[in-house]
Amino acid sequence: EECSVAQSNLKKILTDWGCLVDVAENGGVAIEMIKNKNYDVILMDIQMPVMDGYEASKVLRCELKIDTPIIAMTAHVMAGEREKCISMGMTDYISKPFKLDALSSLIHKYTSN
Repeated sequence: EECSVAQSNLKKILTDWGCLVDVAENGGVAIEMIKNKNYDVILMDIQMPVMDGYEASKVLRCELKIDTPIIAMTAHVMAGEREKCISMGMTDYISKPFKLDALSSLIHKYTSN
């Protein structure tokens, strides 16, 4: 089942899977949330307003030294995109639209639940 889901739909899917989910409307908000709460995994949209996922990931890794797994979510499927995400400090990558089982597998890969 492929989906190019909006944040609210993705939050509902993840909640149905038993995840506790917080949503940040942009990278700056995400950084503030992550400073104040521990997360098991971060799903980082690359295309966000104010501060994109690349920049937010760089701040989390380089400035805040956060080692929480970051899974990049992007509509960019160009050659080298996965490598770019990894070089910016992200742990893994999934391209949109994605299959729900692929997302589930990635989340399970980086969490113990």
